[in-house]
Amino acid sequence: MCAENFTLVKISSKSARELFQGCSEEYITTVCHGRCCWANNTGAANHQIPVFPEEEERLRAHGAYIENGFMTPKGGGDRCQFQAENGLCALHADNAKPLTCYLSPFVFNDSGTLVVKNRNRLLKCYQDETVAHTPAYVAYKDSLVKIFGEDTACRICEALEAGSGDFTVPIDTEHYVKIQQLRKAHKGTWEPWVPRGAAVKAAPAPAPRPEPLFEGME
Repeated sequence: MCAENFTLVKISSKSARELFQGCSEEYITTVCHGRCCWANNTGAANHQIPVFPEEEERLRAHGAYIENGFMTPKGGGDRCQFQAENGLCALHADNAKPLTCYLSPFVFNDSGTLVVKNRNRLLKCYQDETVAHTPAYVAYKDSLVKIFGEDTACRICEALEAGSGDFTVPIDTEHYVKIQQLRKAHKGTWEPWVPRGAAVKAAPAPAPRPEPLFEGME
């Protein structure tokens, strides 16, 4: 592993263990109706989803309306244009969703720690007492895979399952910067996307080094 290509980030064990009901088809269609795919309470008139240039062609092929780096329902609206009436995503089966959709409910905060987004704690799936809920790292393991890759995601889950406290893991620096750009876009502090293959500089985070893969496990 080349040190300069990776950044160490912290996993908040407390946040990763917050209880959720995962996104099963039955739960979406009968209970939550995909409320996470609606516009949040930011005052925005439209449901805007930030997309990277390399995602645009794929999304336009599915009929997406994209303007100024955001996918928005043409004519406005507070729901994603690809969400069906039953709450399911029309892009999910084709694995065609933009990166930002796959990351939920996780986000890196300003200090480079992986936590659950505040807005996800307002959703029906958070601590829903009517169903058997599971820790976020179990319910949304697929999101961890999109963030860290299969191997590191599995090791994160194993560490948490074993009762670990907070610990650090490596993430590809360019991928980390892209994820942080998406966070800024959602917060309304959009910056031009980093061109594909261009040099990138990570947001503030612990100094990168290649080994050990996991540090600070308790």
